[in-house]
Amino acid sequence: MSKRLFLYVFFVLAVSCSKESSDEYAAGDNQKGIVGKWKLVETRTSDGTGKIHVVDKTSENRTISFDSKGKTTDDRFFCGGEYTFAPKEPSEINGANLVISFGCRNMDIAPTSARYHAFIKDNNHLTINDENCDESCAEVYRRLKE
Repeated sequence: MSKRLFLYVFFVLAVSCSKESSDEYAAGDNQKGIVGKWKLVETRTSDGTGKIHVVDKTSENRTISFDSKGKTTDDRFFCGGEYTFAPKEPSEINGANLVISFGCRNMDIAPTSARYHAFIKDNNHLTINDENCDESCAEVYRRLKE
């Protein structure tokens, strides 16, 4: 009897602890465009040799959100900001299509206004590249469920 109870408790714990974190992410084509809440999942940088270094950032729980009225929030800033976005394909490398401005500075003294090359893949992955980077310096976000 105690073996069965132990196995039952073990099974319940295993099932309850194995809930994938992917449950927090949106899936499918329910949402389109940049409007929504996004979580940073990785950064991609280059060392100048063409090799891309990918770093998992999911544990940082950093989010950025964009609303339909041009307002944005970012966990790095204590105030809200504004943005403009014009969708484009990843192969279109000319011209920034995402401009974000904040009226305050963050703790790391990040710029309060920046221009990015940004594109959305499969409606649920947002890649943002700083316009000032000579090499790859991308942040990849996943759309969160509403």
